[in-house]
Amino acid sequence: MAKMVRCDAGLHHYNPEQHSSCPYCRKVPVDVGETRRAPEQPAAAPKGVTRIVAENAPRGGGDETRRISPDGMEGVQPVVGWLVCTKGSNRGRDYRIKAGKNSIGREPQNAIQITGDQSISREAQAFIFYDDKSTRFHFKDGEQNQNLNYVNDETVMAPVELKKGDRVQIGDTLLMFLPLCDDSFTWGEADD
Repeated sequence: MAKMVRCDAGLHHYNPEQHSSCPYCRKVPVDVGETRRAPEQPAAAPKGVTRIVAENAPRGGGDETRRISPDGMEGVQPVVGWLVCTKGSNRGRDYRIKAGKNSIGREPQNAIQITGDQSISREAQAFIFYDDKSTRFHFKDGEQNQNLNYVNDETVMAPVELKKGDRVQIGDTLLMFLPLCDDSFTWGEADD
């Protein structure tokens, strides 16, 4: 009679001469007598301390400290405001607004991608603009869009200036506008 072994899950017995792993749960048997050392993990940072690990950082406990901000933030566009979904399939989700022109639609190429609402156009149903010189936000329809958009229940026919708390409706999704940058703060002044 063949020697039966218990599978790794401990639920089944099987013949290792007929099967390379448990045919019931497809687990590979483990040799209990074999001990392997776990890969070395970096030491945890003390509470309240953020530890930065870069791909090119020296391994093995180097004491080198590197500055990553703001010089290390090339290509990062800081957030200037948010749209927060208050009604629709993404209720509770926030969408970051960056400086300049932000397209809104369902496809990933949009700066603000709203998924789950099939009544929103795939490509640029609308745009939100932030001008850091004037510290103003504007909302307008997309160039090729056939759907209507609303700000505070008014149909958008031309660019509309957005104010804190304005309600923006795109498709069946209702969003609340919340600015970060305004007359009291801009990222250009953040370094001062």
